[in-house]
Amino acid sequence: MIIFDDELIRFRHIQEAALLNRATIIKDFLRTNGVADIVVLLLEIIKNHNFLDVKLVKNALKVVARLIDWNLLNIFTDCVNYITENLITSGNLLSESLEVINSIIHKGMDAPQKVEVIKYLKINHLLDSILRPNSQSENGFNVKKIDESIFFNICEIVANLGTFANETYDSFKNIIFSIGVSEITEDQQVFFAFINELANYSIFHCISIINISKRFDQKSIYQISDFLSAMISFLKHNEFIIDLLVFIYLKQNLYFYKN
Repeated sequence: MIIFDDELIRFRHIQEAALLNRATIIKDFLRTNGVADIVVLLLEIIKNHNFLDVKLVKNALKVVARLIDWNLLNIFTDCVNYITENLITSGNLLSESLEVINSIIHKGMDAPQKVEVIKYLKINHLLDSILRPNSQSENGFNVKKIDESIFFNICEIVANLGTFANETYDSFKNIIFSIGVSEITEDQQVFFAFINELANYSIFHCISIINISKRFDQKSIYQISDFLSAMISFLKHNEFIIDLLVFIYLKQNLYFYKN
């Protein structure tokens, strides 16, 4: 499936219009004739990870991550639930499990839908369990066990979360300019209070990442630096949004990630 995806779906090395068109046709066919069955098979492999060759299970997780990119999320619900409940604390499968999580965070979707997905994944708790494990928890994943591939995937997730928050801030600014502060609805206030919380946690996780980055290739944190630079630049040129976001956050008194 990985080779199939490389050669027929993504075309990493060939960008000819005819081949890209063929990839689109293949994807459209598979969406209605086979992907759901493939996902069921992959889930069975993943569930039997204790009895199968670890390479086979890792490849199954990688394929799930690839398929998420161009298919409806709802067919992956059982897979994602199993991964977050059983594999996130598994050292030998953590990197590939994080690839699945990152593929969801990176997937294109409307901002409100992405917010609901982020809430569903409890992404802050997940990252906390890896970067700042509870010493009293039997399942706490020790930061010393984070290898370079795990570290890179954590960087990818945090950068994608931060980029989403930054892009939504920009959208928020456009809403303010178009309708005025006084016309912001209650639902919009709830939504942007969550985005503010998301941005705060993204920066918080960036600090943890930077603290352990000296153990790895510095290229792994370039995307983190890009996010921080973009966030600082945006807030510097739109200082009025900071006060407004603080007001909305305090008014809503929401603690999405702590629940």
